[in-house]
Amino acid sequence: MSTLATGVPIPWARSGPADFTPLLAMVVAVLVLRFVIRAQLTAMSTMLALAGGAFWAYSAERWGIVIPSVSALLLIARLRISVGRARSV
Repeated sequence: MSTLATGVPIPWARSGPADFTPLLAMVVAVLVLRFVIRAQLTAMSTMLALAGGAFWAYSAERWGIVIPSVSALLLIARLRISVGRARSV
């Protein structure tokens, strides 16, 4: 595994612990898209949700949890209203 962690075979190199935060954020983003926003999971909407989850994880690490989470909640509320209006037409 030292070759995978560093790119060269160094006998004393150790890989760090895995960080699953971006993966979990992307999975949660897809679940929110499906069950909270109630949007259909097309290929494009799934890819956008995955990108949004990855961006949220990056933003939360860079700027803290509050601003990205409030931004995500506002975006979810806006999308929920848009999807609801589109279904009523």
